[in-house]
Amino acid sequence: MAFIPWPNGVKLCFEFATAGSIWQTCFSVRKSAGPPEDTDLAQIADDGVASWTSTLKGWLTEDTLLGAVRATDMTAEGAPQHVNAVNETGTLTGAGAPLNACAVISGRTAKRGRSYRGRNYISGLLYSDFTNPVTLGSGLMTSLAAWATGLQSALDAHGYDMVVASQQHNGAPTSPAELNEVLAFVVDSKSDSQRRRLAGRGT
Repeated sequence: MAFIPWPNGVKLCFEFATAGSIWQTCFSVRKSAGPPEDTDLAQIADDGVASWTSTLKGWLTEDTLLGAVRATDMTAEGAPQHVNAVNETGTLTGAGAPLNACAVISGRTAKRGRSYRGRNYISGLLYSDFTNPVTLGSGLMTSLAAWATGLQSALDAHGYDMVVASQQHNGAPTSPAELNEVLAFVVDSKSDSQRRRLAGRGT
């Protein structure tokens, strides 16, 4: 699909590797006033790193490495990006869950429908944080929701909104993308699966 611009938009991505398999999770961000500049990209990436340190790091296994946090200007093809190298692992010890067994953080907007919901898949989880093979423990669910909400609050304080970027609707491309503000983050109690995160597929 051809590049679709996001009005005043930035993609914030966390780049991980768990047991050698590479994966990432990305959020959509919009500058409240005007297109993003280099200083905005740096601030957004800094907020991402801070959220890792304060919350997410404590809920991922020591086998999971956060290599970098990347903020990319999505207003035009070939626009700049800012990368913060991190190279830190999670802090949990013990048996990890299979990499494709993911917690799902859902970003809810004021509109309904698949085009207006964001989904972030989180791997690198501890097996003991599941209450059974398919159900996440309440502590994990609460903490992942707190991570996303805390990141949202930090970005908001610096003049940025968390949004869902809809690049197509009813199967047809939408250009520019439609950006809708996220009003709440919810973590599903059931784990989901991404086949491309099976061992060895992301190396």
